[in-house]
Amino acid sequence: MNVLSKAVCKAKKTIRRYRNQMHRWEYPPSAGCITVHPDPIVGGGSDGTCFDPFVMPSSSGYTLFMSRRATESVVRVDSRDGVSWGQTVEVLGPNSQSGSWDSAVNRACVLTEERGWTMWYTGQHEGRSCIGIARSDDGFRFERAQGDPVIEAELPFEGMSVMNPDVVRETDGTYRMWYAAGEDYEPDVICEARSADGIHWAKRKEPVLARGVADYDCYKVGGCHVLRLSSRRLAMFYIGYQNLDVARVCLALSDDDGASWKRSILNPLISPEHGSWRSDAVYKPTALIDENGNLRIWFNARSKRTELVGLAEARACEVLGFE
Repeated sequence: MNVLSKAVCKAKKTIRRYRNQMHRWEYPPSAGCITVHPDPIVGGGSDGTCFDPFVMPSSSGYTLFMSRRATESVVRVDSRDGVSWGQTVEVLGPNSQSGSWDSAVNRACVLTEERGWTMWYTGQHEGRSCIGIARSDDGFRFERAQGDPVIEAELPFEGMSVMNPDVVRETDGTYRMWYAAGEDYEPDVICEARSADGIHWAKRKEPVLARGVADYDCYKVGGCHVLRLSSRRLAMFYIGYQNLDVARVCLALSDDDGASWKRSILNPLISPEHGSWRSDAVYKPTALIDENGNLRIWFNARSKRTELVGLAEARACEVLGFE
């Protein structure tokens, strides 16, 4: 591509983004029952851009795993209250082998198990993403459990990339993963797979959630986090894209153990806010319900090129529809 062609492509991209972002404030900054902390809680400073958080309860409070763009790695940070966080520690770095499928790593989720800590993560190389597995004895130093990905894009709707694994372990020991698939820059659909060992996965033959008809997710859907509410009821917090440059946190509910999903009437839950650190787009949610029935949603958001992690809170019954 010559200099003139590159200039034309850059100009077209700038115009596209300008037009897309004209829609970023078409919804309220949050659903009425949700309170968003005014300032980001993680990222910036020496960490720079941090994105796609995954939060889990820990013995000391909360542990957050997230992606750090500057080092193309997964980092960990801990907190007593879920609001004030300590120093970040790199727990999984990029694969240094030339041409590796995971020469950059990000978008991870973690479970604590009998054998220790298990991480499923996104590995990226030359415009393609796959999902890998790593393990740790202490939750601070993860080693790849095998050299190859555990999930790659194979089915027509998966496009070129699979990413954003979200794994739960059911009471019978079965693993269930929800993951995003499609384009590498931003995925298109949310999919599901099941496994007996966390390594060999059987994929559902169609997406579980695709773009909707309402403006907030009419373009595509992406990275999700699933909570089990009862034996049959699940809640899926996910990214809804109005276009390539405007995204929001949304919610879908299932009353049949994930066989089908229905979008919440509260959608979108969290949207860009004019003049704030989340003015352009809001991305990957992760959610927990505490012992007092409070729902907490951590997410990352973008203003221009800077992405940071924030927190929103609500009464779980008001968002999820149960007492």
